[in-house]
Amino acid sequence: MSSNFCEDITKAFKSPGDVPTKVQSILGDGNCGFRALSFCLFGSEEYHAFVRSTIADYLQKHKGEAWCGIFIPDLADQERHIEDMTHPAKDASEVEKWAENYDLAAAAKVFNVNVLVWSGLGCSLYTPSMDDSLANEQDRNLPSLPIKYSPGHFEVVLDVCSI
Repeated sequence: MSSNFCEDITKAFKSPGDVPTKVQSILGDGNCGFRALSFCLFGSEEYHAFVRSTIADYLQKHKGEAWCGIFIPDLADQERHIEDMTHPAKDASEVEKWAENYDLAAAAKVFNVNVLVWSGLGCSLYTPSMDDSLANEQDRNLPSLPIKYSPGHFEVVLDVCSI
């Protein structure tokens, strides 16, 4: 594997209209969203706690901003979520510690990347420029982190095909 996995995976990715055809299995221990981000950024799941704490710190500094309200409108709820994000999940039963859309949007901002998440609803895009709307475009000058979400679990997209 290349030392710059993020750059390599971006080269394989073409557009949100693509369909995942190959995924990297990620440990399902309640930290899989952060493990998937870690794998995309560093080529390894092992930095998931660093990714989580970096996102939590970013959320703490930016709570109350317009983009935060898209995901969690109430400031007290934002603060509770940030507190839950402070420490990794001990196991998959700690649902309140799972990565959410709010965390994926923060990841896009703090790591200056596009985060693309395929699910049964299609492909969601989170970008560093997201402000007060989910209507945004992928910045082709930035790396894109392709992730697949199946109910209750995140994996990394390794390959896609155009539809």
